[in-house]
Amino acid sequence: ERLLQLLRSNAAVGLMAPTGWGKSYTLAYVAKSIGGKWLWAVPLISIEYTVSQALKMFGIEHIISAGRERLCSMGFSNLDFRLRNVCMSCSFNRPPDVINNIIGSIDFSAIRDIAETNMICPYLLQEEVIRRKLRRSENIVILLNYKRIQKFIKYTNFIIVDEAHSLGMPKVTRLPRRVVEVLFHDVLGIDADTRNAEAARAILAENLLNLAMSDSDLNVDLNTLIDFIDSQFVYYDQTMDELIGVHTEGLSLPQHVKTIFVSATLPPSILQGVPTIRVQPSVALKVRIPRDAIAVTLESMQRRKEKVAELLRRYLLDSTIIFTTSSKDVTAILDTENLITEDEVGVNVCEKPPPILVLNFYGKFSEGARLTCFKRAILLTVPLLPRDIMQRLRIKEEDLITVKTVQVIGRLLPQPEEPDIIMLDRRYWQYCQYLQQYGIQCVED
Repeated sequence: ERLLQLLRSNAAVGLMAPTGWGKSYTLAYVAKSIGGKWLWAVPLISIEYTVSQALKMFGIEHIISAGRERLCSMGFSNLDFRLRNVCMSCSFNRPPDVINNIIGSIDFSAIRDIAETNMICPYLLQEEVIRRKLRRSENIVILLNYKRIQKFIKYTNFIIVDEAHSLGMPKVTRLPRRVVEVLFHDVLGIDADTRNAEAARAILAENLLNLAMSDSDLNVDLNTLIDFIDSQFVYYDQTMDELIGVHTEGLSLPQHVKTIFVSATLPPSILQGVPTIRVQPSVALKVRIPRDAIAVTLESMQRRKEKVAELLRRYLLDSTIIFTTSSKDVTAILDTENLITEDEVGVNVCEKPPPILVLNFYGKFSEGARLTCFKRAILLTVPLLPRDIMQRLRIKEEDLITVKTVQVIGRLLPQPEEPDIIMLDRRYWQYCQYLQQYGIQCVED
């Protein structure tokens, strides 16, 4: 009811509530109460199915949609669409003519079955069904990925941006420089400076088709190469000896469409700029900051190595996970056989957890992975990217540090006993006022 009231007088509103609280059901109630044509944008297909359960409870007609790759009858990948233009020669590529047979709520798998029975392209059928439903239905919700909003925004009255924190958070693609060097030398026969990230990106883009058709063992996922090539900005990380690509999803919404931003961790900039209903966590989680903490930067990890090592050893015990911006520097500081980095473990690390695990804030565990098998987390550094990259991406420092900090702490939840969280970087004191809004309280140790 409070959301309905806020929407009457505001173009955009927010809802922030803990994971599992019932945000999807609240928003489904709002959509049912107002009616009209809605786009419900999410980052993952799995979230679409979760939302669908809430919409079904309220009897709301909806479509679960997917991208071209997931729907393709020929099994083509995004690489095929990008490099070979396979749709132009596909026998299924013809106008759909069975749209009138599709009524009520439906998901993309059912659309694919109908399309393949009629020998037409499932993706073309889905897109035409969505357009026709939005034009003709009085009340409907389309579930879709953020990237597809612009295709249908002109038909809609309302947008829900689910997991809204994802829009402002950078997506980081990492390519080990040695891997790129091997690709250039052994596969392409090119002698180039692999520390020049922009030049390396240009060479990869020009030769992507050759790499895709190569019989060599590339030792790198081609989709990772595409993500790097498509990044907004690239740079060379000397400390990790990696080429880094960074981009944000971003979202441009017209003023005539009312928007609800929803997440368990809305960034501080949204909380400050948009009227927001906040549901506080039932229990505040206390995190400790040592009284003698220092600013743990890459420079201090080298210049004040002994001090950083002293702080780390003070809090190290079995079942500890360390989050940092440079795992290689941590392994250089701590000389112990019990320490494992993320490059040495699979994503199912909790099946056989190491005593001490070191993860990068922007590594392969940065999204989605649950780490509830660890009892203690040490946040060694603050999760900053190079300042010039943040300025070019227009990312606010408090947004980045707050949301990434809440996310990595959330990786350890829920578990029977509260995990022990220690922040070793004194700079965290500057952001404790923001962390308080997410149920995290800083205390001096």
